[in-house]
Amino acid sequence: RLIQVSVRIFDSFASEAHVMVGKVVRLATFILLLNHYIACAWYAVAAWTSGTATWLQEDYMHEDSRLYYLSAFHWSLTQFTPATQNLGPRNAFERGFASCVVVVALVTFSTFLGKMTSAMTQLLNLNTVRWQEEAVLRRFFADNSVSASLTLRI
Repeated sequence: RLIQVSVRIFDSFASEAHVMVGKVVRLATFILLLNHYIACAWYAVAAWTSGTATWLQEDYMHEDSRLYYLSAFHWSLTQFTPATQNLGPRNAFERGFASCVVVVALVTFSTFLGKMTSAMTQLLNLNTVRWQEEAVLRRFFADNSVSASLTLRI
């Protein structure tokens, strides 16, 4: 259903620039949604592990429950970017999960950067054509002594 909605939104865009911006927003939304699911899984790994220390027990034993999600989401975001986080795995299961997340993050973020670069390049190419056309038009006006007032109206 989400894909159908996104296709309808993209079909309504009038220009290529809007389509490119839409693609960038869609990619960023995908990354945030993926981080949400990873954060929920990271919390679940700690909450359901028994018999050994977990990040939840050692770092946030008596904290407000809202902090649990925010900390897990922050941890998830730091796996995708070169950011720091003082939260880390405390047992073998958490370490294994964190390792898998790092591999997924590497592939996902590399793909994200490639697609972002491609979208920005396409935007620049679209603007380059327009800038070249405007330069030709300005040259035409200058070569044919078109008045400044008429040039501004065109």
